[in-house]
Amino acid sequence: MTLAEVADRLEAEAADRVFATGGQAYVSVGGEAVLDVAFGVDAIDTPVGPDSLFAVYCAGKPVFAVVVASLVAEGELSLDDTVGDVLDRPVGDHLVGLPVSDLLDHTAGLHRLSSTVYVASPPATREGLALAVTPPDTWEPGHVGYSEMASWHLLGLMATELTGRSPADLVRERVTGPLGLTRDLFVGGMTDDEYTAERDRIRVNAQITGLRTDPLLAERNRRLRCLPTPSIGNTASARGLGRFYEGLLATLAGDGPAIPGVAGLLPELVAPHSHGFDHAMGRTCGYGYGFMVGLPDHQFGRRVSDRAFGHSGFGGMTGAFADPTHDLVVAFHLNGRVDTESALDLRRPALVDGIYRAVVG
Repeated sequence: MTLAEVADRLEAEAADRVFATGGQAYVSVGGEAVLDVAFGVDAIDTPVGPDSLFAVYCAGKPVFAVVVASLVAEGELSLDDTVGDVLDRPVGDHLVGLPVSDLLDHTAGLHRLSSTVYVASPPATREGLALAVTPPDTWEPGHVGYSEMASWHLLGLMATELTGRSPADLVRERVTGPLGLTRDLFVGGMTDDEYTAERDRIRVNAQITGLRTDPLLAERNRRLRCLPTPSIGNTASARGLGRFYEGLLATLAGDGPAIPGVAGLLPELVAPHSHGFDHAMGRTCGYGYGFMVGLPDHQFGRRVSDRAFGHSGFGGMTGAFADPTHDLVVAFHLNGRVDTESALDLRRPALVDGIYRAVVG
C-alpha cells in the first residue's frame, strides 16, 4: 500500500458515506509532510480542505498537558501539588489532597461527570459540577477512569489561579504561538474574535447511523467553539494537530521549531504512568500525563511502536500521535460519528496500519 492508495481509500469511503462524509489526513516523517490531504464534504455538503477546522474534543488534551508542564518547568507548580494547594476556594474533601499527577494520568476517579451534562448545564454551574464529582465508593489508588471533563476543568482552573491567564491564552502563549499554529489549533476555546474570523473555515461533523446522516450543527456554534475549557472546547485541523506532534518530537530531539522550556519534562509526560482496566473506556489501557500511551491498547492498530504517544477525540473521529521510533507523525479527522465497533475496532486500526505499511514497510 502507498500513501496515495491510503488517500484514495479515504476519498472513496467519504463518497460512500461509510465512516464519514469527509475529513483530513496528515502524515510526516522526520518533520517533512508526506501526506496532507482533505477529502469529501462535511455534513452539510460544504467541501473540506486541508485548512478546514473541526471540533476535535479530547484530542486537544495533550496540548494543555504541555501548558501544565511549562508551569512545572517554571516552578509555579509541581506534579505533587494538590487541588487544595492551588485553588483558593473551598473544595471537597476528595479534592483537597488530590495531586496534579492523578488528574493528568486519569487515576483521580473523576470520570462520572459526562460531557453531555457539562455542556447542557448553565455556564455558571459548570465549575460547581467539576468540584462536586466524587470517585465511586469502591475507588482505590491506581484505578484508571478516563476523566472526560472534571480533571481537565480543574487543571484549567489551577493554571488560571497561578497565572491569571485563561487556558486559551496560555495555550497561545506557550504552545501554539511558538509553533506557529495559532490559526490551526485552538485549545481551551476560541475567543469571540477568533470564532468570528474563523467561522467560515469550521466544518460540521455528522452522526452516521446506518444509511442516515445527521449534521451535528450544534458543534459549530459560538457557544461550543468558545467553551473556555481544555476538556472539549477544542478546534483544529489534522494538519494543526500533526504539526503540534512534530513540535513535540523536535522538542524531545532538541532541534527544529520546538516548544520552549519543557524539553526536560516531555519524556515524563509521554512515559507510562497508569495502566489497568479503564472504568470509563471499558478497556485495559494506559496513560502518561495527558497522553494516551501503549497505543495498541487504545485501538490504534498493532504496528504502532511501544514508544508512541498521542490522543483521540469523540468516538474515534480524531486521532493524532507521534512515534519516535520511526520519527513519524500521524493525524487524521474523519467527520463521521459512528458506532464504537466500526470506529475503534475497524476504521482506526485499518487506517493507521495502512499508513504504517506505506511509510514503514
